Amino acid sequence: MNFDTLQDKGLKRGSGAKRVLCVFEDLCRGGGAEQLMVNLLPEIRKRGYAVEVAILFDGPNYLIGDLEARGIRTHFLNFQHRWRLVHNTRELREVARSGGFQIFWGHLFFGNLYACLLALTTPSGKSVTTLHSSSHLQPPPRQFKARVYAWLERLVLMGSNAKVAVSEATACEYKAFFNWRNLDVIYNGVTTSANPQPLNVEDRRRIRVSLGVSDEEFLIVVPSRFVAKKGHYVLLDALAWLKSSKDWRPRTIAFGFGPLLEQLRVNAEELGISDWVRLSLPVPQTDLLRIFQAADVVCMPSLHEGLPVAAAEAMSVGAPTVFTKIDGFLELVGDSEASLLVPPNDPVALASALWTLKEDTALRRELGERARRHIFDNFDISVCASNWVSFFDRLRD
Repeated sequence: MNFDTLQDKGLKRGSGAKRVLCVFEDLCRGGGAEQLMVNLLPEIRKRGYAVEVAILFDGPNYLIGDLEARGIRTHFLNFQHRWRLVHNTRELREVARSGGFQIFWGHLFFGNLYACLLALTTPSGKSVTTLHSSSHLQPPPRQFKARVYAWLERLVLMGSNAKVAVSEATACEYKAFFNWRNLDVIYNGVTTSANPQPLNVEDRRRIRVSLGVSDEEFLIVVPSRFVAKKGHYVLLDALAWLKSSKDWRPRTIAFGFGPLLEQLRVNAEELGISDWVRLSLPVPQTDLLRIFQAADVVCMPSLHEGLPVAAAEAMSVGAPTVFTKIDGFLELVGDSEASLLVPPNDPVALASALWTLKEDTALRRELGERARRHIFDNFDISVCASNWVSFFDRLRD
């Protein structure tokens, strides 16, 4: 994004300019918070704010190209040490000063940390910390490292000008844990206007063939990072139960990044289900939406969620879904009856829900239709962007 374009849009630098620097640890594909920004920042830009992204650390930053293709400038800082606070803040200030930013919008732990430090060292700067998940607070952390991070997070967030949670559940847990009163809530959103058209028979077959899945096989897709709170172990146990109890082997493909990837592959091998269960790296977002459409079920067996973007995306394209009865999914689904919900950490209940959908084609179709309408009406990205713009306007006043 060049500054001539900004001037054409009335977004000149200066005390009255509407300029936001979004601070992220990295932009790995597979994280809901990161993918949200790809869709959200262009919408905020349309509404009069110039938004750029500062990426703090090296990593699998595959989403940089997606952001820049949508006109969002990115600054890749490649800090070598996460806790070199003085040096890193000084480098980040150079980005902030050159762009004339007034609002520093943090995401995840280190993004929030450096957004706060940046605001504290910038005249008239204001920080916004975004709370995407509170899983690290439940149950109360007992390990020394976890307690230190919780203490640091409390210290950091106390210095922020505003705190925004992505769901009421996340806000309530932060309020309870830190004894806070004032937290704003802005729900995540998904882009529905650019969703692909429903698949015809030939396109569905082509996508499934590209995944090594035939028309006759039942395909389960799992879109989430390979970390403990996403509950992949529960799904593997459910698939093993289906093998032994129902003699059923549904093809299952999980897409994501994360430290548990190799261990989960070992676990699938030990359970004797690795022949039809594939744990894969992420695919581009446009491809993932088409895969959702070609799937028989999208399943997320999470143990904890804020407001899951991947779940909303699957629902928005009409995929039948199975989620767990946890706060993030309960807020997303509401009273729409647009998904089957099962208790968390219960492999047999999860297996039973998958078997129910395998046996009932009409129910799968009905869930998909309800889901599409529900997301269009309640969680479109335009609603999310308008809420953020109103929030930034209040913060600047």
